[in-house]
Amino acid sequence: MRTNRKLCLEDADQIETLADYVARVIKENNLTHREVELMSGGKITDGYVRGIMTGKAKNPSVAKLKALARGLGVSEEEIFKVARGEAKGETGAQEAQTNYWVIVDLMAASLKNRSLVELLSQVAKLPKESHNDAIKALRYLNERKRRASQSKNC
Repeated sequence: MRTNRKLCLEDADQIETLADYVARVIKENNLTHREVELMSGGKITDGYVRGIMTGKAKNPSVAKLKALARGLGVSEEEIFKVARGEAKGETGAQEAQTNYWVIVDLMAASLKNRSLVELLSQVAKLPKESHNDAIKALRYLNERKRRASQSKNC
């Protein structure tokens, strides 16, 4: 997938704290603190996630921010921008541009992989209220696969 998208900084009145950002992403993706921990590969605990959200964890390390990004399913770049107080995250226009490139990349990949076409077709048939469940299931499968490959390399 493309990662070199140009991002614009937002107005200062739209800056979101890390605590608010984490709470928003968790709510938008219908995640639990435990799921964030699991998706991070255990590199950040559910208690630490709660600590960030309540303001008790005031100065998370680079490693914790990377783990948080992984657990939330967002880019490290975005987490670091929010942690530095630089931006709220993607604006509507930025998100639309990112989504456009994700779709273009998926189309290109689907030309080479018929199973991807089938997967996308099945996802497209799901009712909207099932989307979050499908996302959680796919994230779980990806995390399980990643852990299995890590344990083989150790």
